[in-house]
Amino acid sequence: MHEDKDKKEFILKFLEHINLGNKNEIIDFNSKTSHIHLAIWIFLFISTVSMIFFPKQFPIQNFLENSKCLKDCLIDYELVKTIMIFISFAFIIRIYTIWIERNELIESLSGFRILLDYMRVDELALIKNLKLIFPNLEEFEIVDFTKAVFVSKLWSK
Repeated sequence: MHEDKDKKEFILKFLEHINLGNKNEIIDFNSKTSHIHLAIWIFLFISTVSMIFFPKQFPIQNFLENSKCLKDCLIDYELVKTIMIFISFAFIIRIYTIWIERNELIESLSGFRILLDYMRVDELALIKNLKLIFPNLEEFEIVDFTKAVFVSKLWSK
C-alpha cells in the first residue's frame, strides 16, 4: 500500500519537475506530440502544391481571371502562383519545426522513463497512477501521454 502511494508521489513530483504537473500542461504536451497536428500542416502543404501544379482543378484561377478588382491591382495568376510557392516553402519549414519539436518533447521524457523503470511501473500502472493524480483528465489524454512516455523507451533501444 505504501509502495503505491510512493509511486504516485514520485510520479507527481517528477511531472512537476518537467513542467507537466497539471492537467493543462499534459493536454498541451499531447497536442504538440499528436500526429494530427502534423497531418493538418501536411494537408495544407499538399493543398498549396496541388493548386500550383493543377490550377484548373481549383476555382482560384477562375476567380483571378474574372475579378476586375484584382486586375486593377495588377494581381494576376503568376503573382499568386509565386506567392503560393513561398507559402509552400513556409509550410515545409513549419512541418520540419513541428517534427523536431515533437521529437524533442518525446525525448525529454527519457528521465521520466528511467524513473518508471526504476520503480517497475509499466503502462497499465502508469495509467492507473495518472488517473489518481489527475482525476479530471480525460482517459484518452492519459493514454496518449502514456504512449508518448513509452514511445521514448522504444526510440532509445
